[in-house]
Amino acid sequence: MHTHVAGQATSPAQPLILSILCFCLLPQAIFIATALTIFKSLLALFHRPIRNAVGRKRILVTGGNTASILGMARALEAAGHEVYVIDYEPAPFSSPLRSSNSIAKFVGLPTGNLASNVTAIQTRFFHLGSIINISFDISRKLPLTTILATIQQLIESKKLELWIPIQESGLQTVLQTRKIVTKHSSCQIYGPDTEVTRLSQDQDLFSQHLEQLEHDVRYPSPVVVRSRAEVHRLLYRNPTGQKYILEKKALPLPPPVAGKIEVDLDSRVYQMPKDLPVDQQYALPQLSLNETFSLVAALPISREQPWLMHQVVEGRPVNVSALIINNTVSTFTASISSQTTTFSSVHRSRNSRGLTHVWWHRGDWQQYDHARPLDPKSATAQMLLDFAERFSSQLPTSTNAQLNLHFILTESAAPGGVVQRIWATGCDFEISPLLIQQALTYGQVKSVGAAYGCALNGGPTLLSKSSATFEDRDTPTTYSLPATAYQNLFQPVVAVILFQAPLKAILIGVAVFLNQIAFGREELFDGKDPLPWVWRWFVQLPFEVSAETIEKAIGVVVRCIKQRKHD
Repeated sequence: MHTHVAGQATSPAQPLILSILCFCLLPQAIFIATALTIFKSLLALFHRPIRNAVGRKRILVTGGNTASILGMARALEAAGHEVYVIDYEPAPFSSPLRSSNSIAKFVGLPTGNLASNVTAIQTRFFHLGSIINISFDISRKLPLTTILATIQQLIESKKLELWIPIQESGLQTVLQTRKIVTKHSSCQIYGPDTEVTRLSQDQDLFSQHLEQLEHDVRYPSPVVVRSRAEVHRLLYRNPTGQKYILEKKALPLPPPVAGKIEVDLDSRVYQMPKDLPVDQQYALPQLSLNETFSLVAALPISREQPWLMHQVVEGRPVNVSALIINNTVSTFTASISSQTTTFSSVHRSRNSRGLTHVWWHRGDWQQYDHARPLDPKSATAQMLLDFAERFSSQLPTSTNAQLNLHFILTESAAPGGVVQRIWATGCDFEISPLLIQQALTYGQVKSVGAAYGCALNGGPTLLSKSSATFEDRDTPTTYSLPATAYQNLFQPVVAVILFQAPLKAILIGVAVFLNQIAFGREELFDGKDPLPWVWRWFVQLPFEVSAETIEKAIGVVVRCIKQRKHD
């Protein structure tokens, strides 16, 4: 989401130019920061929210990156709620979240990119024998107990009613602090408990949960095969073109207990130890029928040495985001990618981080793979909605969370036409930017913000699940204006001047820049809340780059002094 401009240079001269520019802008950055702080204070003074307004809630937001926190805060503020934020910031008073009109109060926790630079500068000064000493060390994150105390203190002092933790990054202490917060205050927490989060971390538990739903959407679980006949039976009873991965673990299953009745092949599930290394692996079917028979015939498959057959699912990724309030779907949105991908349970068994950090997080396909929203009235969207409602109803009682379900839509030829099937590949409960993004696209931010507020009282659905505004076009990509201008306008010109690129590189860069401006959405800018964008690029960036420049300059001086001593 965020683009680090300095890291995108294509020649050694460009970072130096950027450093000099930011260093020259440092006085202006200080002036802008002071002016924006005064302006924000005056604005808050003259536009104080009406206390105890009907439906107005005091909500705490933590975690996530700057763009996701801003999106959440703007949605909640548009619905009339009062938003408080606790987040890490690179240096004291440097976060652009401080200047947002949507945030009533921001509490910064010291850590971040600038911390290492400050520590490095301090070290350089010691090498020079300087008397300068930085008495505080912001290079370390606050201990967990201090973070909990900060959250607890803000909740109690402001009498906050709801805590929405965005678990993408940053503060990930929700499960540890749930009991503490609920014990010492009346604040509710919008998020899953430990039992629910296990569904996103355990493939077997997720598959079992789907089996209980009695729905056509299934998880492509691997099948244990104990004979070559079972392999052929699986291959040739499924549609033509279906691919499998046949693999053998390094250690076999223990022999079955004598007298035990074998269950049917369809109901067998993956019962092998999950951490066994793979001994052999083959793709089926082979290029020809003879090659397939020859390969399978040579494999030592038996009851004492069973193998696993993983179905390879190939199709278009589908992503569903829904707000769950008391086990009821309150808002629902679904998008499908125009790009195809492949999936099999092999990926799951080798993923030690669970089901949440897998292929669908590769650059956020809903951002970069031309994801299109599904028509809420289409048969596919209605099936996904029904699945989401069943999935939510089977969660533990009184679950309030954002549910993100991940699917693959496959298509296969049949005598009567094309047969479509939806496979569930996993879930997570992170605050997905997709819901806020589509709400911005269709002008439904206020409704989504109000739906989050309903987690306090389990109110009815505020955003219609079937009659929402629908436009058959790509979800707009998110871009950063200064970074886009730097990469597509400045870099190509410098590359052409240095004879590192042809002249057409400038035209291509201009075309890409205009396309993003015309059809994309700036990640931080909002007409009603423009100050965070100004702060990010005219205050935070000059400060960070200047700190890095000072560190490098002192490093050069230190090396020169050491070199002279050796000479």
